[in-house]
Amino acid sequence: MAFRSASRNLVPGDTNLVSDIFLRRVGAGTTTRVSLTAAGGQITGSSSNATINRAGTIVAFTSFADVTGQATALANVYVRDLVAESTVRLTQPLPGAGGGAVVGSGAGAGRLMQKG
Repeated sequence: MAFRSASRNLVPGDTNLVSDIFLRRVGAGTTTRVSLTAAGGQITGSSSNATINRAGTIVAFTSFADVTGQATALANVYVRDLVAESTVRLTQPLPGAGGGAVVGSGAGAGRLMQKG
């Protein structure tokens, strides 16, 4: 299960004082922070809107943080591959807008996450 929390006691080293995205593997009893930089480091902006694929290996989320070294003024959609331990930005900035998109909950939401 993927979820958002501002709790600082879910994983060691969570000191960024913002909401992060986490993955809870109930059967294994483990919790992993998903909203990380492309290099696996802690981010500084709030994240939300977690969506996970059926296999539990890919999590999409939105964040105001500079997750991939491509800072923008608005929230962007990112995908964290838990197997490859990598994060990529899906949204591309609109000309003159500086980025921005939100993972939706409407009829088309979740298509990306159907793989697996």
